[in-house]
Amino acid sequence: MNTSQIILFGIILALVINLLANMIWKYLPGTSKHLDIYFTLFLIAICVLLIVFNRPAINNELSITPLKVSQLDVSIPYGYIMKACAANRIFEVYAQPTSAMQGIPNEHAQDIILEFDVTNPNYLEARIVDIYIEVIEYHHVDILGIAPIWGGGHMRKFFCNIGPELKVYKAKPLTTEFDYIKLLHGEIEYFGIHVNTITPGVYKLKVSFDYSIGGVVKHQDVGITPEIGFFPSGKQFHQEMSITQL
Repeated sequence: MNTSQIILFGIILALVINLLANMIWKYLPGTSKHLDIYFTLFLIAICVLLIVFNRPAINNELSITPLKVSQLDVSIPYGYIMKACAANRIFEVYAQPTSAMQGIPNEHAQDIILEFDVTNPNYLEARIVDIYIEVIEYHHVDILGIAPIWGGGHMRKFFCNIGPELKVYKAKPLTTEFDYIKLLHGEIEYFGIHVNTITPGVYKLKVSFDYSIGGVVKHQDVGITPEIGFFPSGKQFHQEMSITQL
């Protein structure tokens, strides 16, 4: 329970006690009305002192600062670099095979992981509600070759299956252990969004999320990825190369 909540409950409790005292003294013979006045003034004085001495904390709690978000990174554990061409343009991008399953995580698929962390600078608790992936560019390409690379990390894992349509896709948690992610003051959480698709090509993505704080839902952008690629899984049209050959 934060300071402002304690003060609010204290004021309500004081008012209830004062109301009960008024009801009792009203029907008791020989009671002094001065006692009622003194008691009321005493409760008001306590509430005023609480507010005065806790005003800095209350101000900090009521001023909501946007959550601090790190730079968006692209991670490729056991992945590839893909060289492709489209419309007289050459792409060299991080890439993974496409998934044969649309809309649900495939534990056998190799995903591209978008990584970032979020810190809550506010005294109020923040809750990460939803995370979104927006496809802002898509290029159908001819794949010239791929080369293996390596990478890895520990974080809150989500999954998002995207497509070539330029729209916003909602990421889903890869675990059922939480409905939302709670961030207390100064707390930090690390996120990894596993992204895949059934449609090969080169994509550019934008990551954002919704969070609630102080009963207010807010939307915050994380960042835009460099161009990333997906090539058809299981196809024999390509030949693996070394990075220097690309």
